[in-house]
Amino acid sequence: MREEGKQRSVFVPVFQIDRTEVSASAFAQCVERGQCEESSSIDWAGVTADDQNRWNPFCTGKHPERGRHPMNCVSLGQAEAYCRWAGERLPSNDEWDFAARGTGDRAYPWGVKSPGPGLLNACGGECKNPGQAASARVKRL
Repeated sequence: MREEGKQRSVFVPVFQIDRTEVSASAFAQCVERGQCEESSSIDWAGVTADDQNRWNPFCTGKHPERGRHPMNCVSLGQAEAYCRWAGERLPSNDEWDFAARGTGDRAYPWGVKSPGPGLLNACGGECKNPGQAASARVKRL
């Protein structure tokens, strides 16, 4: 495993990668066909109860209205099961880096400027204060 931030030159053979992430509805089809394990929370080993309460409301798997959103809150094993079902595979780290950055010496897909609201859409308005938003949302569910 390489260290983050260390640069190295690698040759990445030709590969194909989907234009968009796997949608929650596509993952749900795999679950419905019995090939994928349902995922609607981050309940993995080492994740604290506080972190689960804070971040589980953002999981797309338990919100049918978010079917077009990218699937999240899945483990590596769940992602690999989906890929097997879909006849695909996960990209290697080098493929992912190349797809995200392209050629050149960019720190981010858009260049070297640090992420911010005009450059990165990690989530909607609920992320202004994730801890409070998640807690408030848990109470409404």
